[in-house]
Amino acid sequence: METENYKKGLLPRVVDELFEAISLCGEATAYKIKLSMVEIYMERVRDLLDLSKDNIQIEEHEGHGMLLCGATEILISDGEEALKLLSVRS
Repeated sequence: METENYKKGLLPRVVDELFEAISLCGEATAYKIKLSMVEIYMERVRDLLDLSKDNIQIEEHEGHGMLLCGATEILISDGEEALKLLSVRS
């Protein structure tokens, strides 16, 4: 199994690790995972889940850090769902 993981790309490995870490926390902890996908090209941020949003603004908010205001967010419940969305949209 460890050898198979090396054959995976970066995104599948990150998604696997994220949901593995969540599963280790047990049921006492609740999580809400949201997926966004953007492209930054020539200083423009484009929402790849909604192509009509082609110049999303990056804003800094105290206590929250950098935010992409208006980027589409899709709630996901497991790694398979995340990878399916990423593969369909890319």
